[in-house]
Amino acid sequence: YYNRLLRIMTHELRNSITPVITLSSDMLRRPENYHPDRLRRGMEVIHGQCKNVKSFLDSYYQLTHLPVPEKGKIELDEFFGRMQELTNDSVIHFSWAKNMTLMADESMLSLVLTNLIKNAREATLDIPDACVHVVATVAAGVPYIQVSDNGPGVPENLREEIFLPFYTTKQEGTGIGLCLSRQMMRQHGGDLKLLPTNAKGAVFIVTF
Repeated sequence: YYNRLLRIMTHELRNSITPVITLSSDMLRRPENYHPDRLRRGMEVIHGQCKNVKSFLDSYYQLTHLPVPEKGKIELDEFFGRMQELTNDSVIHFSWAKNMTLMADESMLSLVLTNLIKNAREATLDIPDACVHVVATVAAGVPYIQVSDNGPGVPENLREEIFLPFYTTKQEGTGIGLCLSRQMMRQHGGDLKLLPTNAKGAVFIVTF
């Protein structure tokens, strides 16, 4: 795990820093070639790459500085009502057990579910009959929330890879969403898992 993390960090930082070094070295060596327009373009490149490094390091900081959950009683009627307003998408359907409550950090749980719902919605963008279900219930006295979709699903060889930090299949993704969400739930004494399924799509379960 740590070897992989170190390889990814080294790869990402090298990719961002190398063009900065190359461009700034050329600007120092041959300043006469950099008229105002070209100088501006060069500085924009350097600025953009530095922002990428900061964004990457900010993501790493998030993973290593998670706050301790401040657990409180969450009424699902109210909580899911707010989540419905937040998502505001006819494709996303919420259901929950009557009078169900949870003991959890509401802000953390909101982040976890928002991330799972966002992933599920992105996975179903090209599906004509797209559907995302968010279901909260209790089994054997243990509460859980399940987020499922009818998208293409997750290939078998990637089922654990997707929870590794900085692993992403998205062009614009940071690769920390699922890892961060799992860490948050483990801080609650629960977990976040991808369930095996023979049906189309992906099914994630949040336990407490």
